[in-house]
Amino acid sequence: MPTKAELEKEISQLKAKATEKVPDPRKIEVPDKDELKDGFRNLLEAQGIQPDEIEALWSDFRQQIADVPRDKPLMTAIAAFGLGFVLGRMSKS
Repeated sequence: MPTKAELEKEISQLKAKATEKVPDPRKIEVPDKDELKDGFRNLLEAQGIQPDEIEALWSDFRQQIADVPRDKPLMTAIAAFGLGFVLGRMSKS
């Protein structure tokens, strides 16, 4: 069985290791928004996807979603009821 001194020594070693691995959040450099956008564009282009295609698909999707309540009100009401029912059942357990 370890002694109190051994346990304290081990705890101090673990604390020293924990402080070594955690970087100071004030010293972390955050890239600009433009750099992030350029990096994302480069990632998409590397996969063979054009960013303009994504933007066109997103605007088309938003338009279709916006039209659903007007075009299909009964389906929208049923979906809202079903979603509320499922969330209500999930929150009870």
